[in-house]
Order: sequence, then structure tokens, then C-alpha cells
Amino acid sequence: MTILSCFCLLSPVSAQEEKKGNLFYMVMIKIKPGKVGKYLELFEKTNTTKDNKFLISVKVFTHRTGPEWSILLMREYKDFAAVQKAFEREDELDKEKFPDEKEREKIYDELNEYRISHTDAIVIENPKLGK
Repeated sequence: MTILSCFCLLSPVSAQEEKKGNLFYMVMIKIKPGKVGKYLELFEKTNTTKDNKFLISVKVFTHRTGPEWSILLMREYKDFAAVQKAFEREDELDKEKFPDEKEREKIYDELNEYRISHTDAIVIENPKLGK
């Protein structure tokens, strides 16, 4: 069971709240100064989200002011089941794109070298309050 699976099972969100809107898995990443461009290049090289049918949308934002984070990655899902399926599919797609495990690990190690820290959050959309 993945860490995300455990998080989803322990989430205090009720089934009624879950049905309000889509889920968004957000990752806020702080990148070493001057390395955002290089990080995004590597991310684009490794990105398999366009081929993941369990994702509704994916957005990548770069922070223009403030020191809190450099990149915000936001993935949209229908529900918690889709989150789990999407993560499983992402693993499969990664292995298809980079069949050599050592090459895959090298690329992800390089991505990690540029990160200072990151924070994850799963949030639920409230369509009544949005535009």
C-alpha cells in the first residue's frame, strides 16, 4: 500500500463532503535558487501525466513573488479512487517511458537534487463558492 493510499484511508473527509467537487492533489516545491528552469526541463522529460486517463487536469505554476515555494503542481481527480488509480498508472507509465530502472532512478535523483523541500495537500473543490 502506498503512502498516498494510507493518507486517503485516514482522511477525515466524509463521503458527503467528497461528493461536493473534484479532488486536487497539490505539491508545492521549493527549488534551489537559479534551478527552476532546469527542474522544469527535467520534469517535462519525465512527465507522463498527459497519458494518464485517471487525471482530469494537470496544471504547473511557477511562483513569481515570495520565498514560500517555486513550483506548484496541481492534479485534478474525480475522487479518491481515481487518485489511487492515477498513481498506479503513473508508475506503469514511468516504467514504459524509462524501462531501465537505473536510468529512471538517475533522472529522479537529479530532480531531487534541485529540491529544497516540498509540501503535499489533497483538497476538495467546493463548486458553490467558485466561479
